[in-house]
Amino acid sequence: MIAKERQDLILQKIHADGVVYLNELAKEFNVSACTIRRDFEKLEKLNFCRRVHGGAVKVQNPQHSLEMTDLHMDQRITMHMDEKKALCQRVAQMIDNGDCVFIDGGTTFMYIMEYLKDKKITVVSHNMLLKNDDAYQCELYILGGRNSSKYQMNLGPMVLDDLSYFHFDKVFLGAAGFALENMNFYTAELETAKVKQQAIKQGQECYVVLDSSKIGVYGFYAMTNLADLNGLVTTQNIKSVKEKLIWVPMPEQSSEV
Repeated sequence: MIAKERQDLILQKIHADGVVYLNELAKEFNVSACTIRRDFEKLEKLNFCRRVHGGAVKVQNPQHSLEMTDLHMDQRITMHMDEKKALCQRVAQMIDNGDCVFIDGGTTFMYIMEYLKDKKITVVSHNMLLKNDDAYQCELYILGGRNSSKYQMNLGPMVLDDLSYFHFDKVFLGAAGFALENMNFYTAELETAKVKQQAIKQGQECYVVLDSSKIGVYGFYAMTNLADLNGLVTTQNIKSVKEKLIWVPMPEQSSEV
């Protein structure tokens, strides 16, 4: 196999999985690690990937997560719907009767109440997309504050002050992106990051929940690191975070990344 053919195959894997690993590729293509490193260098010079320790990741525009926030709420709601439903279902399985939980703002959690309806729990959130029903056994508390129509959530000092009085058994957060290089989670705005950071302080267990489009994406502000959390719930099977990974496989996924 010539170098160009091998590099094309590597690029296909990067686009499909988001991340590839040097030693695995060397074994798969029966070449040395140095050869794969040269392939990575070539692809990086063409801006097709970014080299990281032990592998390479898909190149994402650093402004990608910020561009996403400029979409109208109606557009964001319709994106990655199947993944969001699967993630909400998995999050619900992690919550026990009697828990007091914090659910973050954003469209990632817009289906969560449907999966929590039979649980005797208390849900606290600033997410205006969450709707309760008289038939649901769970209780829903929406924190007051300045309402952001752009994000359909309440923000500001009142939310932060209210949060400081709670103790949460479990905290579930969204993020604009997750960088594989440094394991940081990013938000698009400082104001939303402050809410997430306050919730982490009040939580006994804390998790970030992401669909696959957020992996490898930078944002405006690094709000926390995976090392400071209990786990990452995502539809992307990321080997480099395996110890803290809670993988939610989608029907088209079958192998480990």
